[in-house]
Amino acid sequence: MRDEADAASTGLLAKDKLEFLDQVYNRLNQFSVHADTKAAIILSFHGVWVFSIVPALAGLFIDLSSASPAKVIFWIASVVALLFFALSFALSSYNAFMVLLPRVTPRKSSETRPPSLIFFGEIAALNDESIEERARAYHDSLSRADDETLAQDYIHRICDVSEVVRVKFECVSRSIRHSIRTFALWACTLVLLVVLGDMV
Repeated sequence: MRDEADAASTGLLAKDKLEFLDQVYNRLNQFSVHADTKAAIILSFHGVWVFSIVPALAGLFIDLSSASPAKVIFWIASVVALLFFALSFALSSYNAFMVLLPRVTPRKSSETRPPSLIFFGEIAALNDESIEERARAYHDSLSRADDETLAQDYIHRICDVSEVVRVKFECVSRSIRHSIRTFALWACTLVLLVVLGDMV
């Protein structure tokens, strides 16, 4: 009891520290899931935009030599709008896919450290022979770990995952900005293609 009192007076108890680190780690994973959800929603809108604009592309296949000047102007405007839409669509989609792109290996560390007891990539690499052998290897690593080892493992993973989450939200932010422009270009392109298709 006295040791716990001394520890409490100087800082967090080992148990409290591990609970705090676990909460931070889980919170970061929740942020990662939120970013993935936003990227998935963006890509679903992209799918709607593409499927709605493809049928209208038939209006671009016309004989320009016999078309009226007004129709030629609408054709040129439609092609330009379509090209800008495709560019903005590609940029938005690329950033959304970068959010969802899995990363199965942690960033390299300059320090020699034991395999992580938290990160699935390092756990899976403990033993490739069978699940049973991997479970034994994990059990051995866990048996040798003390509170400080677990705390350092959490801290290392938190710092690694925080960088992943930062990159994910940067990509989501860029994807949203591109998507707003893409939506405007999609609407403009669709209107031009529909008008072009109805012109005599």
